[in-house]
Amino acid sequence: MPRRTVFLITAAVTFLMAIVVLVTPRQEPRYQGRTLSEWLVLARTNLTTVEQHYVDIGEEPFGGYSPAAQQAIDAVRQIGPRAVRELVGWIERPAPLFDEELRAFGKLVPIGGGKRTRNRANLAVFGFQLLRFRASAAAPELTRMMKDRKVSQQSRESAMSALACLGPAGLQPLLVAFSDPSQPGRRLAA
Repeated sequence: MPRRTVFLITAAVTFLMAIVVLVTPRQEPRYQGRTLSEWLVLARTNLTTVEQHYVDIGEEPFGGYSPAAQQAIDAVRQIGPRAVRELVGWIERPAPLFDEELRAFGKLVPIGGGKRTRNRANLAVFGFQLLRFRASAAAPELTRMMKDRKVSQQSRESAMSALACLGPAGLQPLLVAFSDPSQPGRRLAA
């Protein structure tokens, strides 16, 4: 076989392996056969408006949540600290890498289908609302994101919202951000 053919085959295989590595998503934490994102979507869709208010303020409603919402909330809490890494990743990269690559490719080669974006940052903040202090290990990474000007504004704002859910572990970084006039998005720390 000529050297050029061997080189081209090797280059093509290497290129395909790189694409597979970049596109293959990391395994999400699971509980009872469902992924973290599935449980979060189930919890969010099964909460009534009043129950959502209780989640927002970090309280349990008198009489508890509806059974479907309670099951999903309990599942997220069972995943617990294992969810932190995933939730922080969703805040840092609100659109999945595959979606970003597909959008970039769509700019080069027009493909139909319109815009397809999924914002995982909002779902991550909801996850931090459910986990509260159980996710306090995320405070250092969320603080770093909040301060980093290279991170998108949406990610910085989501990091601040998530910090507000962590209780004392998240309060201190928010107070420091509020008192620092050079802090990007300082208004949100209030």
